[in-house]
Amino acid sequence: MTQSGDERGGRRPRRPVQRPLRPVTAGGERPHLRVGGGAALEDDRPDVAPCCLRGAIALAALSGVFCWVASSSWIAGWPLAFVSWAPLFVALHRRTPRQALLLGGARELVAVAIGLGWLPSVIRTFGELPWVVCWAIASLIFAYGAGRGAAMAWLSARAEKNGWPRGVGLVLAVSGAEAVYPLLFPWPSAVQVHRAPILMQLAELGGPVLVGIPLSMAGVALAELAWARMDGRRVDRARVLIALAGPAVMALFGAIRVRAVEREIAAAPKVRVAIVQGNLPQSGSTLYRTAAIHRDATLRLEAEHELDLVVWPETALHGALDPDMLQSTLHRLTAPEGGRARVAAPIVTGVFVQRRAALSNSALLFADDAVRGVYDKMHPLAFGEYVPFGETFPALRRWIPNAGEITAGTKASLLRLGEHVITPLICYEDILGGSTNDAVVEANPDLLVNLTNDAWFGDSSAAAAHLAQATFRAVEHRRYLVHAANSGVSAFVDPTGKVTGETPLLEEATSVATLRWMRSRTVYERLGDAPWWCAAALSLAMALVRRRALARRWTAARRHLRLPASRTA
Repeated sequence: MTQSGDERGGRRPRRPVQRPLRPVTAGGERPHLRVGGGAALEDDRPDVAPCCLRGAIALAALSGVFCWVASSSWIAGWPLAFVSWAPLFVALHRRTPRQALLLGGARELVAVAIGLGWLPSVIRTFGELPWVVCWAIASLIFAYGAGRGAAMAWLSARAEKNGWPRGVGLVLAVSGAEAVYPLLFPWPSAVQVHRAPILMQLAELGGPVLVGIPLSMAGVALAELAWARMDGRRVDRARVLIALAGPAVMALFGAIRVRAVEREIAAAPKVRVAIVQGNLPQSGSTLYRTAAIHRDATLRLEAEHELDLVVWPETALHGALDPDMLQSTLHRLTAPEGGRARVAAPIVTGVFVQRRAALSNSALLFADDAVRGVYDKMHPLAFGEYVPFGETFPALRRWIPNAGEITAGTKASLLRLGEHVITPLICYEDILGGSTNDAVVEANPDLLVNLTNDAWFGDSSAAAAHLAQATFRAVEHRRYLVHAANSGVSAFVDPTGKVTGETPLLEEATSVATLRWMRSRTVYERLGDAPWWCAAALSLAMALVRRRALARRWTAARRHLRLPASRTA
């Protein structure tokens, strides 16, 4: 008998090893592999990842870039909002929770670092620190912001490993992380569609988090096409159709509600409003000089238009005023020298009020030669208007010499103009959906007015980003929003989220528009962010509890109670 070369060499021929095919579950996905031994826990790895980790990181970074482009105000990139989540979801396919933590953090780090690229220069302005230190501080803030994406990805990976549906785990993790994770500058994924008002209308039901859910669902639908190819299976059509139902409902609801709200706008009483953008320097001006800039611009507007209200921005009046002298001071400031007529229209303006040792960043209404209301800002900006723990650690104040010492207000005071009510918001308060909702619920106003000074950000994209986030407040509460910025961008936002009357950046400018006094009670005003805190709790539960274990306990409990048997999920 003729021997093979292997046998002649004393080696036995190797038999081909046939690896058993991994079974596919009813849902179209392969079950998790069990990794034994002491080096890893039983379910430390859900499966073998289909691509290398470097490729997955690149996909996660691409997801962050898409998010930034879609959110930008200088380019109509909002269609990418329906694509931006997909690269990350593909990258997360069959990754361990630790790897998912890295990928989610990478995606968010790219989006945050590009979106907040102006932050180092602002830190240098406030702190007068070396550039190296400014970038180091900014990097820490970027890293903290990336934690939101890392938490989201970890929660979804854990939920999938515990047997919960992948798409549900991803959507719940995204919405829960956005609602719960605290940020200095909140940045919801919904801001990606701020240039498409028809897609913003769900905000009246659930705020920006609800607007973001169809965007993540679209990402699941697109990712499923890649998941199926990676797994060597057919596309789960049910998953794709259910996921695509989110964007479809979003667009349909938006089309219906925009028309309905526009009819309400047409029937509401009119109010002619003007914004004066003084473009004042951050320092070096006096009270009378800054007042004269706004007063003279207002008088020119009154010569051309019949105005019902004029809005001056935050820091329109430099210097701190005594609360007992507000009325007499405004009386002098609104009357030009030479005996000419004073400003006739009611004015909402920013002003600093000195009450003994407490300095407040305030907004007041001056009408009919009298102060009709004063609101003290309730949420001073950390490291800009106050230094956290500055009293406990005085060295922090020395490190940030240009930070203020603003005392927070304690009540959302309203400004009443005749039978109408105005709710003022100062600086970045109009990007805080929860606190704005509380103020609106308490006052039930006819108009929202934001006074801000974004000159600190220079010619960066920060001012436009501020306005982009503020637009959701108008939709959430179905009121007009007047956004008056010292250096721009100033604008009017109608109750559908449409922005008009935008002013240029870093220029003196004015803008006039006919708005409407409107009142409404929306679902979001009643529920607030409570549903999304529940979503966060559910996402955490899915990350910690196995689906099968929960089903077994539920079955055992029913047997104990002798309930009729039925099929459980």
